[in-house]
Amino acid sequence: PYSNIFRLTAVIDDLGQRIDVAYISNSCNPRPAGWASNTTDCYPRWEFGGSIWGWGIYRRYVVDSVAVRDMVTNPNAASGNGVAPIVTYDYSYSGPGWHSDARNWWNDPGTIGYSFGEFHGYSTVVVTKGTGATKTTTWQNFYRGMNGNLNSSGVPQTVTMGRFWTPAAGADGAPATVYDEPWLQGQVWESYQWDTGWNFLSGTRSYSTWTTAQSGVTPRYSAMSPGVIRKWRITLQQTRLREGPSASPIWHDTRVDTVFDGYGRQTSSTTTGFADVAGDESCAQTWYINGSAPPTSTASPGWLNVVAQTAAYDRLGGQTTDCLATGGVPVKMSKVFYGTNTGTA
Repeated sequence: PYSNIFRLTAVIDDLGQRIDVAYISNSCNPRPAGWASNTTDCYPRWEFGGSIWGWGIYRRYVVDSVAVRDMVTNPNAASGNGVAPIVTYDYSYSGPGWHSDARNWWNDPGTIGYSFGEFHGYSTVVVTKGTGATKTTTWQNFYRGMNGNLNSSGVPQTVTMGRFWTPAAGADGAPATVYDEPWLQGQVWESYQWDTGWNFLSGTRSYSTWTTAQSGVTPRYSAMSPGVIRKWRITLQQTRLREGPSASPIWHDTRVDTVFDGYGRQTSSTTTGFADVAGDESCAQTWYINGSAPPTSTASPGWLNVVAQTAAYDRLGGQTTDCLATGGVPVKMSKVFYGTNTGTA
């Protein structure tokens, strides 16, 4: 049947490495009171069941664990000196996002005209990697693109992103509210690492406030209306690093602001360095050849992404202002010449 989907369980590559994959499917019980508020790994689907059409319930199967073994030095999963240990990856998931799915690609029948079978990913995926008792854990929170998702009454809902940690003064600069926008679906919002005792080691958070839309995109099939796609960029990234033991940590926060022009090209990048350390700040700026003439010269549009000049400055820029605009003085500069190009932007 078309609904039977094969799953990969093992791979042996040309170098003698074997990768074994195990899956898990969580129970559908208790079944959600309404599919609009579904938090399980099950989802509804309108299907033809032998002689009649009706609703069926399907389950997602996800990767539970992966084991990587060197078949050359350790073919029998032995332990001890002289053999390569098996590296395991254990996965756990939470916060499945089920989006209303009828507006663009499927017309489910029913009183509300749509269902909630479009999977938008998990809000959190935890990966534990290592051998034996030596393991590290990476925790990732994702954008699921759920802002604007319809509820059971057809009303768009507001969905925002929550922060795991608050940066130190001078290392924040984030907007007051971050929305779980559809065009960011599947992108990592936060990623942080834990030690074997589940103590925080380091983390990274990414914001995107630069975006541009293109409408009239060719649809996936003829019955769909033309769609809209978006180009986006990461404009703010925050990191946190722990120094010292978890009982008495010293936190180092860093903030990187990136400015883009109307084409989505990076023009300036500012980093605070460690917010608690003076003198490690930096700001870099980039200029491009902006072509407008036919392709026979360096003024053609084909040269739009060619770098003409870069410079490092003695003071910081910002989220919307580059290094030069803040009155900085260049401490290092590099120009690139292409044929008869003068090397200026």
